[in-house]
Amino acid sequence: MICFCYASWYLHAVNAHAPTLKLPWLRALLATREARSMHGAARLLHRSQPSISLAIASLEARVGVQLLARGPAGTELTREGQCLAERATRGLEFMLRSAQGAGLGATPLARLRHQVRDSPLGALTAAVSAGAIAGAARQRGIAAPVVSRALAHLTHAVEQPLYRRAGNGIELTRAARELAAGYELLQSEVRQGLEELRELRGIYDGLLNVGALPTARASWLPRSLEALLEAHPDVSVTIMDGPYEEQLGALRQGRIDLIMGALRHPPPGGDLVQEAIFHDTLSLVCRSGHPLQRLRTGRGTAIDRRALAQHRWLLPPAGTPAREQWGRLLAARRLPRPARVIECNSFLTIRELLLHSDAIAVVPTSQVASDIVQSRLCILGPSLPQTRHEVGWTLRAGFRPTELLRAFLECSRASAQRAIPETHG
Repeated sequence: MICFCYASWYLHAVNAHAPTLKLPWLRALLATREARSMHGAARLLHRSQPSISLAIASLEARVGVQLLARGPAGTELTREGQCLAERATRGLEFMLRSAQGAGLGATPLARLRHQVRDSPLGALTAAVSAGAIAGAARQRGIAAPVVSRALAHLTHAVEQPLYRRAGNGIELTRAARELAAGYELLQSEVRQGLEELRELRGIYDGLLNVGALPTARASWLPRSLEALLEAHPDVSVTIMDGPYEEQLGALRQGRIDLIMGALRHPPPGGDLVQEAIFHDTLSLVCRSGHPLQRLRTGRGTAIDRRALAQHRWLLPPAGTPAREQWGRLLAARRLPRPARVIECNSFLTIRELLLHSDAIAVVPTSQVASDIVQSRLCILGPSLPQTRHEVGWTLRAGFRPTELLRAFLECSRASAQRAIPETHG
């Protein structure tokens, strides 16, 4: 299954895919690993031993595998238990790091580590997503007063104001957004842990969450998915194709695993890493049979400037790397900026406008490879000089991919290498 979606309902789609693992269960697993016994775990968490046993039993029933085994030195985690515990540990560290960034002191951090449950954190995350208590209630399928009580409970636990009333809605504080982002990262790690448990049994039916920028959507991403799904047909894929800033936020919060497309320079932040996979350029593109096609000189940009100025231009939106490169090229060649412009980031729209008009588009060369091969579109001369740019992945720093995601990255690398001769030859 492949889904295309936007950030507004993305969180709900992801959470619906995997079973929920409650924080008390995960804490019981980690405490048992540390103490090597459920009795010791009960002391660490200030809970009764029967409650620890029940938590472990509930966790094992939910994931469908044995997580603990008796060993010579006491209770030990199975291979599956170690796998899930490592993901839970990483997730809790991410959540606590976000809480520290929100300004929580030592006592609230201890409560968050050992006591705070999923309900208030889930209510907060829904409130951040919906921007209102009523919307959060609808998203979670509960009454609005229940959400309000959960937020009040969390506010008391973390000793930080999380929202204030603003007109008919609420205005969330920075602390609220940081806490919600940390909880989402925890949930993302747990989801990946569940997928790894299935991968240990040779089952590859997880959920791949990809952010796709325009450069990746036309050819690179579809080819990569085709190769992945041929090897693992039971994989589910969710593709987010919203604006770059929204994808960046989703990546930082663990809603998507990576962003594919044109890389930014300088990079967006120290918490993210970029890897260049191939280089692309910009081209002037029009429909086959366009009046200017017969004026091609072999040098492309030598076409009469007045002839170019007579046509409407389809340009990338302001602020995108492609638009900035185009602006630098115009400045370097002292060319006037086009007067009749449509700004568009959707290649589907750009293609339709090109096919049914005499417009000229400035687009990455890789986006039009298949249309050039099928003679629907043509390039006015070679790709534009001074527009060479990097295309690749953006990932969270320290991100540990599942085997499924590693397979997708390898498919993407191979697909990019196969595409380069067709695109740039």
